[in-house]
Amino acid sequence: MLIALDPEEVRPYSLKSDTAEEKTIFSLGTLDAQLRAAVVDGQTTYSLNDRGGSAKTDIDVSINLRNFDIVRFGLKGWTNFKGKNGVEILFDTERYNVPKVGMRVGVSALCMKRLRLEWINELADQILQDNQLSVEVSKN
Repeated sequence: MLIALDPEEVRPYSLKSDTAEEKTIFSLGTLDAQLRAAVVDGQTTYSLNDRGGSAKTDIDVSINLRNFDIVRFGLKGWTNFKGKNGVEILFDTERYNVPKVGMRVGVSALCMKRLRLEWINELADQILQDNQLSVEVSKN
């Protein structure tokens, strides 16, 4: 039996490096198939080579930019995320025009600037993992 993705589902997640007593909790969602395809394809280039028939094709994947877009559209909120002054940073979204997909809501540019690249990479990995069914779920 197949189990559909729930585009409204949100799961709490804290970064592995967050060792504080009161952790920052990120709310992670999923990317629908069309949006995920656009994000992955938008950061991947594939070109045939001109070095002869047996030479490999050229493939370039911009992993960090791909992860940035995965988090931009897969991160749905956060709690206990504070600035240096100890004040809670408000989570905000804005609308983006995604080529070949249309308008989608994602994390605002200002909020994305507050995330370190290593955090973005970890969050993106988790969002992608959550987009796949676990073995236990798929057996049900």
